[in-house]
Amino acid sequence: MQPIILFCVVLAVLGSFTEGERLGNHLSFGTSALAIRGGAKSGRIAESRAAGRRKRPIDEDEDDFDETEEEEDDDSDRPRRSGGKGKLSSAKKTTANKKGVSRRGQSGSSSKSPKKSRSQLIPWGSSSTSKNGKKKRKRSLGLKLLKDGLEGLTKTGQAAYKDFYRKAKVLKSSAFEGILLKATWPSNDPIPSELLSEIVKYSIPSFKYARSDSDDDPYYMTLHKLWTKMCEKDWRTVTKSMYILHCISRDSSTEACANFATALKDMSKTRNAKKPDHKYFELRRLTSDLDDNSLPYEAFVSSYGAFVLQRAKLFFGKFEELKNLSETASEKKVLAALKKAQTLIKAGLAVNVEKDERNVINGQAIRLVALDLKDLWSLYTEKLRPWVASDGTSGKYTESKDNVDEVKAALQFFAEYDGQVQEYLSTQSKAFAKLRVRIPAAIDDASNSGSGSVV
Repeated sequence: MQPIILFCVVLAVLGSFTEGERLGNHLSFGTSALAIRGGAKSGRIAESRAAGRRKRPIDEDEDDFDETEEEEDDDSDRPRRSGGKGKLSSAKKTTANKKGVSRRGQSGSSSKSPKKSRSQLIPWGSSSTSKNGKKKRKRSLGLKLLKDGLEGLTKTGQAAYKDFYRKAKVLKSSAFEGILLKATWPSNDPIPSELLSEIVKYSIPSFKYARSDSDDDPYYMTLHKLWTKMCEKDWRTVTKSMYILHCISRDSSTEACANFATALKDMSKTRNAKKPDHKYFELRRLTSDLDDNSLPYEAFVSSYGAFVLQRAKLFFGKFEELKNLSETASEKKVLAALKKAQTLIKAGLAVNVEKDERNVINGQAIRLVALDLKDLWSLYTEKLRPWVASDGTSGKYTESKDNVDEVKAALQFFAEYDGQVQEYLSTQSKAFAKLRVRIPAAIDDASNSGSGSVV
């Protein structure tokens, strides 16, 4: 009995081995078919499970689409299963796949172009040369935009810092210096008339009661502060500083104007202690440090600066030197004053602003230039009358024996520039009318003769 039972057990064991082998063959064939159909990733997982081995990790440089192509190429050289014999094991298939990948990496692309199945996944990591070029262009464009944004933030931060610094300086400065800082603020607004009145009508008249030693002279200190503002980079601050000096020369008392003129001439011969690379009131310094936003106004700043500095040196107030010359004055003295007037008239006619650059700041300056030209030309014409009067009511100046040529030159200047002065006033009056800047349109226009009024 025992031999019979042992025989039956052996037959059952042999049968189970045969059935297991047959089931393994079916699983192996199923995984191969799945890989051929295009499910590369799923086929490898099923194949690994069938072989009882760990799934081979995907190379980071490969994508799903490329690996599927290689598996199709390798499968064409793989022996087909017939009658359950001659099949490849999972380990051999894995080795064949590795050889295929290595072979593709060495020789580039396969000679046979595989058929692409619609079920294949779109490779997320692969990109053609054109795509790479587009990515590079987009990347460079993004970097440029980022750089421009950072530069804009830098300029904004610098402007905010300067604005904060100015406000802090106003708080810690003296009352007069605080007024100058507010009046020369780099904004698009003109200088308020109340600040000009505070400077010209109240602060400067008090200078005669202050100490006047060489180290703390109020006239020198005021000119030093104004010159410091004239050397800044913003054309608005430069123009407003020159406009303040212009108002001081025009509206201050004769005594104050004489003191400012003396200080201006002395300082023009010395170098700036804080910036010894230049002398005070060098005309080239007005435009040498202008920033990019101020470059369109360079010509205006230069011409207006030349006019203001010459006016401060040549005449006081409302041209008191010419006004006080009587008909009994020396002809030589009159001709000398008329020559200074000619120089200033030419400088005034050169002050102009292009159409696209007109605003209330340079309009404020042009208005004061026009007022000076109007007053100066009226006085110039008046001082010529003794030489051209034919009614016998006006006599000639004294000591007029040796000045015939100079008198002819003075008369010739009148004939040449009378039309130009008239045209200048008319043109500027129309040009700034839209900005509500009131400029006299003619020599006999008596409206708006004050310096502080703008609109």
